[in-house]
Amino acid sequence: GLPVAGDRHVRENPMTKSLMTIAQMEFTATGRVWWIRLLTVAYALLTVAMAYAAGVIGETARGEGFARLTVAVLPLALTLVPLAALLVAVTAAATDEATGFLLSQPVSRQQHLVGTWLGQAAALSFSVVAGFGTGGAIVSLVSGANDFVRFGVLVAACLLAAIAFLSIATLIVAAVSRRSAAMGVAAFVWFVAVILYDAAMLSIAVWASGVNGARVLFV
Repeated sequence: GLPVAGDRHVRENPMTKSLMTIAQMEFTATGRVWWIRLLTVAYALLTVAMAYAAGVIGETARGEGFARLTVAVLPLALTLVPLAALLVAVTAAATDEATGFLLSQPVSRQQHLVGTWLGQAAALSFSVVAGFGTGGAIVSLVSGANDFVRFGVLVAACLLAAIAFLSIATLIVAAVSRRSAAMGVAAFVWFVAVILYDAAMLSIAVWASGVNGARVLFV
């Protein structure tokens, strides 16, 4: 009856609280990393710089400004964001000063990994949204572009990339104990998934040409 349900709630609540505590600690620790803050600023500057390069500011109609900006920023954004996600997970696993404290608490390794992933995912998401959002807001104010929803597609794609590569990095950290080995595996994953994959798709597109080649570029 009610006492059993109450006892169950009491037993489950500390587990959830521990998970959220780990996530909050990791979010704070990741937010204090200087290069994460630098990347947040870089996302904003990149957005503004590419807006000028793509002719969004002062040269195009308001209705197509962010559409052109999204096309211009997307390749660079999808190169930097996955790299940042991989580095966050791998470097935090090797340098987290709170690891000893966390492992001494009544939490399982799975809870530790999940809590760490939640905190890092929140920090990366905040960095992406704050950086590109600030840059997009500046472009909108300067150029008067009003199709901000299209730019939201870029932000959403970056968020998905960050979460996906963070998950891959978390698996790497769980499977590889040495920092040097984990960094090497993460670098290899980034090279294959970002650099090599893009180069392969571009080569296939050039070889196929025509409509088929254009379709390959959107894969």
